[in-house]
Amino acid sequence: MNLKSQHALTSFVRDAMENNSIIISGNPATTRSYLHPIDLVRFLFASSQNISKLSNTTLHIGSSIALTMKEIASEVARCFGAKEIICQCLEIQANHYVPITDKTSGILGIKQFYSLRDILNDWKKYLQQI
Repeated sequence: MNLKSQHALTSFVRDAMENNSIIISGNPATTRSYLHPIDLVRFLFASSQNISKLSNTTLHIGSSIALTMKEIASEVARCFGAKEIICQCLEIQANHYVPITDKTSGILGIKQFYSLRDILNDWKKYLQQI
């Protein structure tokens, strides 16, 4: 991920890496999910190996583990050492975008393996190398 993007996760990581407070702009109850690239490859590979089962089937590939912005910011703070999380909680409704992947997991016979903590730890290792 590009640390210059304006997505929540990248903003949180960038803030923490710059020794700034993590800022949640919006409703901290908004939910999202994140999928490790290895899990994505596992799902795509399993899809390619099960073409006969997939005729006229829509697959939903992603993480079905819903995390609030507050939980995501807390995990980033833990991993990257941010000292403070500030909620600039705008008076907006929380929104939720988390795919429902049970059908896809059942058809392909696989589930998500890596957690957000795993994703962040791997990302941190990568960022330390570049």
